[in-house]
Amino acid sequence: MTTAAQLKAKVTKRKEPLHQEASLSDLPELKLPDSPVSHLLLSNMAPSDSEIILTHRAIQEAEVALWNFFQHAEEKIAAEHSRPLKETEIQQHHIEEAARFIHQHNSLLSPIRRLPIEILQEIIIWATVGQLIKRVDELRWELSQVCRSWRATTLSISMLWKSLPVIELTTSQERTRRQIESLNELLRRSGQAPIVVYINSSQSPTFEISTHPVLDLLVRHSERWKMLNVSLAPVALSGLRAVKGRLPLLEVLGIHIRSRGRLASESLDMFEVAPQLRRIHTSGTLRQDLRLPYSQLVHYKHLWITPFQLTHVVACSALESLMISELSNYIVFPDVTIPRLKKLEVIFKHIPDVVAPTLNCFDHLKLPDIEELTVAVSVSYPSLLPTLTSMISNSRTPCRLKILRIRAELMEPGELTTLLGLTPALVSLDTTMPPPIDINNLVSREGRNPPVPMLETCKFHLGSVVGRFLSSDTHSALNELAASRCELGSNVTNTDVLLPHECRQLKNLCVYSHSEMIEDSPWSHFKQGQLENWAPNPISIQLNKLRSQLHAELPELISRTPKRAGLFPKKWTEKMGKIFDAIESIHIENPRHIYVSRIHLSLKILSEMQYDRDSEKDGFCQRAKAILRTWEPLFLEDLSVIHWSFQGPYSTGYVPSHDGTLTSCGVGCVTDSSCRYQNISRCSAGCLWARK
Repeated sequence: MTTAAQLKAKVTKRKEPLHQEASLSDLPELKLPDSPVSHLLLSNMAPSDSEIILTHRAIQEAEVALWNFFQHAEEKIAAEHSRPLKETEIQQHHIEEAARFIHQHNSLLSPIRRLPIEILQEIIIWATVGQLIKRVDELRWELSQVCRSWRATTLSISMLWKSLPVIELTTSQERTRRQIESLNELLRRSGQAPIVVYINSSQSPTFEISTHPVLDLLVRHSERWKMLNVSLAPVALSGLRAVKGRLPLLEVLGIHIRSRGRLASESLDMFEVAPQLRRIHTSGTLRQDLRLPYSQLVHYKHLWITPFQLTHVVACSALESLMISELSNYIVFPDVTIPRLKKLEVIFKHIPDVVAPTLNCFDHLKLPDIEELTVAVSVSYPSLLPTLTSMISNSRTPCRLKILRIRAELMEPGELTTLLGLTPALVSLDTTMPPPIDINNLVSREGRNPPVPMLETCKFHLGSVVGRFLSSDTHSALNELAASRCELGSNVTNTDVLLPHECRQLKNLCVYSHSEMIEDSPWSHFKQGQLENWAPNPISIQLNKLRSQLHAELPELISRTPKRAGLFPKKWTEKMGKIFDAIESIHIENPRHIYVSRIHLSLKILSEMQYDRDSEKDGFCQRAKAILRTWEPLFLEDLSVIHWSFQGPYSTGYVPSHDGTLTSCGVGCVTDSSCRYQNISRCSAGCLWARK
């Protein structure tokens, strides 16, 4: 059957010259059939077999009627030698009505109307696979509002309703009543599916009730709990005592104990029997015994742990990951082997009154299967590297450790080298900036095996040891390490088996700090200048003065937001003009004079400002772009010999000679805001500006 569009084209594409336009009033009336299934047009109900036959027949009759209409129209035009009707007129008066009729009835035949409910359920379930719990919660409400049949289907999928909303316990009777109504409906929709429960008590320290109607309702469904997260005072937590022995499906448990409040009258042992429980995250200070099934745990995380709790935790033979934060300064790990532990994280945050125990806190711990180790201590602690060395030497040989993170501000020369000598499989190292001798010992030299030949990532954190970075010995050691291990290229094997004296290429070498420690980007520029051995000179000093003057006249160069608009005093315009005249008059042969002054960064920020066209500031914006274009050849020429570049505002990383960035990223990055290198971690000389 010819389509409506083809029929329309047949009438409107006549090429012979015609003398008069056909009249709409002379055309025959377009008669469409009555809909045999009008009751289905405003619903998503599936038509029956007989209704499908009637619908096909109605569509055919409508297409025939439309065809006849066009035939009559064409005959009339040919007979009277008139011009064809305009396309818009035909659409308005005839085609739209027929097309709407045909489209409505074709939609009744769509396969999605006849989709079996089991298939639609599978589609909806697959739409939630891999989604976060929050997104699934949103999706279930969205799908249930599409239409009546989709709502019924969505409500019938119990797994979509397994995650209950966060429940805030309150003393308000009205709010509690509404919570119970909502929970009853969600529990009904979830059927018998395992459920996820989040319970918070009021932030008020006076909320210490041990019974609550919402808790009573949830306890009645405790056999279905799969994940439980509670943030309660000890007394309120005791309101869950009735779940003891009724947690057959519980796999994940999160408990935050509010530090203020009365103690429970009895021991908290409601979670002691939970055969499927493998992952626990606890926090808060609990001044009474919380009994947990430690022997079966695989993952355990605890904030503010006590020595008594630590003794139970390290006795878990099945434990694979252990994360402890704010460890008490009096704790020493017992003489124990955790055979399956692969990940250990210990954060010492409290300043100790007695520092002696920290000197040997890991001495007797044995971790034969450890692969990831993170240890951080405060400035007041002595070096922990010797006790970490003892722990690793007591474990399996060779050590399987692949990832090592250390924050230890006090570090004696040679201690890191000794530790790394026991970790030949290490792939990633993230440590406080060590003494220069330890950096030198990582250098690959002919005839000598480096201590960590598999190393691919090496990050040095400054922390409070900025003075150590200022040492010229440190700069030399970092550059020698980069030259020996970052410049290996692809000719060195990257397999797990290395030949003697061979090592992997170091793919990521950087020096970084945290934003809360260093508030602005000039420190990153200083780090780059130190590592590249850039020194101030008369030209850079002059450019830096002009940069300061530019910032004084344009404070938005710091905030990066245009603040002024309209006309400006003549004196301001003249002063700005003199600054730009001075910049343009300086003859620059070495682009490093520009880098040291950082004036190119200020000009780039100005060039990206959006000012009113033809305003004074827009004129200076254009002059800034012109200056950067003038400097472009200098940047391009110098680009291949600059290796230390920004990886964000607080990190400076090494870019090897064979990296394509050094040959493909020039001053275009400074003058062109669409540069593709602005949003990647490696950024070369032309891109040297901090982006917050």
